[in-house]
Amino acid sequence: MSRKSLVEKQFGVILGKKLRERRENMKITQQRAAEKADESRQWLGEVERGLKTPSIFSLFRYTSSVGFDVLELLDDVIKDIALYMEKKNKD
Repeated sequence: MSRKSLVEKQFGVILGKKLRERRENMKITQQRAAEKADESRQWLGEVERGLKTPSIFSLFRYTSSVGFDVLELLDDVIKDIALYMEKKNKD
């Protein structure tokens, strides 16, 4: 089993945060969002907390089912990762 790099871990954390923000802004409960995506609430909770990183297929299925634009989401995540890496390189 390989260990995740710090950037990989941060990607999962940022992705989860962005997913949660969008879901909450749409006033959708975690349970309802998970049901729409045919996933468990536990899976979604772990993704939102950055404990799991979904496959691209799972991410697309989830975002499509709850009405998020996956490309817009990933663009936001990548921008935050770039800022994170820039800050890390200054430290």
